[in-house]
Amino acid sequence: MRKWVKYTIDNSREEGVVFKDKSRTAEEHAKDMDGYHSDVSYDNKESFFKKWYHHQDRSRIKTYSEFVQKYVDKKNKILSLASGRCAGELYLLDQGYNIVCSDLRELNIHRDAKQLFPEFRFLLLNTLNLELRQSYDVITAFSLIYLFDDDELKLFFKNVANSLNRGGALLIDPSGAADNESTLLLDEVFLKYQTCLKKMVLSLLGKPNSLVSKHHGFRRTDEEIIAKAKEAGFELEVVERNDFLMELRRIRILSMIFNRSGLARKIGGTLGRKMPYVRLFLFRLASH
Repeated sequence: MRKWVKYTIDNSREEGVVFKDKSRTAEEHAKDMDGYHSDVSYDNKESFFKKWYHHQDRSRIKTYSEFVQKYVDKKNKILSLASGRCAGELYLLDQGYNIVCSDLRELNIHRDAKQLFPEFRFLLLNTLNLELRQSYDVITAFSLIYLFDDDELKLFFKNVANSLNRGGALLIDPSGAADNESTLLLDEVFLKYQTCLKKMVLSLLGKPNSLVSKHHGFRRTDEEIIAKAKEAGFELEVVERNDFLMELRRIRILSMIFNRSGLARKIGGTLGRKMPYVRLFLFRLASH
C-alpha cells in the first residue's frame, strides 16, 4: 500500500504549497465530484442517460454496470455502497435489476432521480458502520476503497460480509491503478513536476497560485486487496482490468497526442497495461 497524493493548482490564492488531507465528509466528497448538481438532464430519462451514462466521459460508470449485468442475476437483491449520482445504478434499475442505492448523505439529485424513477430507493449508510435491517445477495462498492487505510479496509470487508446472504457476492473497483513502479513514477515525477511547471509559468505571468498537495487516498496491489478480502471470508472469483490509457492521459502532453493519433493510443494502450485504471473484482462469501 502507498499513500496516493495528487497535485493541483489553486488559482484563488498565493500561498506557496498547501497540504490537504483526504476527503472524509459527505460535503468534501461532493465537492470532489463538482458538487453533484442537478440540471435539465433530469427532465426525462433519455436526457439523463445521455449525459450521465452514455456520454464518453462516463465510460467507467458504463463499465461498472456492464460488469454487474455480466455476473449478477436480476432476481438478486443488490445494495450499492457510495452510489454518488447513482447513474449506473439507475440504468440497472431501468433494466429490471433489484438495486438499492446508498451514501453518506441524501442530495437533491437523489430526490430528482425519484421523480424520474419512482421505484428508486435510497439509504443513508456509512460503509464503515453498516447497520442494515436486511441482508443482500450482492453488494457493490465501485470507486470507494481507495479512501481506506488498512484498518478501515479490514472493517469494510468485515461489515460487507456481515451484510451479505450466505454465498453472496461483493463487486468492487478500488479506483485507479495498482501500486507499482509505473504508478509511483507517474504520481511523484511526471504529474508532480507537470504541476510544478504550471505553477512556475503562472508565477512568471504574475498570476496568484498555490500548489496543492492533497492526500487523495491509497494505491494497493491486487494481491493486497485479495488478501484483505480473504481475511473476512471472501474468495476471489473474477478479476477484470480495463482502461489502459486513463492514467497516462493525466500527463497533459500525452493526452493531447492520444486525442490526435490512433497509433499513439494503440502504443499508449500497450504501455498502460501495467496501469489499468479500472480493476474489477468479484468476491464470493464462503458458504461454509
